[in-house]
Amino acid sequence: MSDLDPTDQAERDAHEIWIYAINAAIGPAADDATDPDEREGIAVARRERFARYARFVLYDLEVDADRLAAAARVVHARMAADRSRWGTAGELIDTAIDSLRAVGADLDSAARERLRAELATENSWNPEPYRQGLWHRFSRPRRVLRRFDPRYWTRRLHARAAVRMVRRTAAGNYQRIEMMLGDT
Repeated sequence: MSDLDPTDQAERDAHEIWIYAINAAIGPAADDATDPDEREGIAVARRERFARYARFVLYDLEVDADRLAAAARVVHARMAADRSRWGTAGELIDTAIDSLRAVGADLDSAARERLRAELATENSWNPEPYRQGLWHRFSRPRRVLRRFDPRYWTRRLHARAAVRMVRRTAAGNYQRIEMMLGDT
């Protein structure tokens, strides 16, 4: 753990949870749906998003029950002052704490380590570096060879005929150039 003051760490954790909550809350609102089945589907999707983001919170807070509790106190204090802004963060931290308690990781260190390992494998993404090969779409040999293909030239000529440039002079030293494709 870092050498930050615990209150500063709790503030930072609360801010991170608030950011995750904003992302988790993105989506249609169940109240906007007219069909009850659609409303239920939206609610299920929202619960699943919050559960997924709760796992992100658990991972980022290192499955530490004390850290989660400190962040929850900060979030709930801010939620009491401004529910419209912090309400989703309160829902997210409560979901994270409930999922921590569901596996018993709040009291059992072995369960905590299992959950930490599970989250580490979920959140590890180590792809091989992306390398563009010799025949990649934008590699030099492909660009040169493309010019020998008659389709390349017919597409270019068609595009040049379809697009027209309209120049309009504006006040001062500025010039406005529009590229028109049909009426667009």
